[in-house]
Amino acid sequence: MPLGGFTVEQLEEELSDFSCKFDGEQEFVDKMNALSHAFHIDSEDLINETMGYAMNMKRTDLDVGFLDAFEAHYKKKNAPSAVSKSKPRAVLADLKPTTAVELYATSRALTRTLPNGAAQGRRQ
Repeated sequence: MPLGGFTVEQLEEELSDFSCKFDGEQEFVDKMNALSHAFHIDSEDLINETMGYAMNMKRTDLDVGFLDAFEAHYKKKNAPSAVSKSKPRAVLADLKPTTAVELYATSRALTRTLPNGAAQGRRQ
C-alpha cells in the first residue's frame, strides 16, 4: 500500500477488523496520513503498528490524543541507540601508523624472546 491516502471510510473498516473505532473526525484521518509520511510507513504497516500499540495500551476508542501518544512511542522505539560513553572508541586518526619495518622489528623482537623452536616457521 502507498504512504498515507487514508479516508474516513477506509480507516473505519480497517480499525473495525481490530475491534477498534475512532470518532470519524477528519483530524484523525489527517494525523494518520501525516504519520505515514513522517515515518515513511505504508498504510498497511501503519495500521498494524497503531493497532499493536492500541492493544498494548488496551484501547479500543481511538482519538488524536492516542495518535500523539503513538507518535511519541514510535519515535522513541525507532530512535538510534546512544553510543556508550563508558569506553572511548578508537578513532582511525588516533591510531599510530604502522610501517612494514616496524612490524618486522616487532616480529623479530618477539621471536628472540621465545624459547628455541617455539616460533613456528623459524629458520634454523
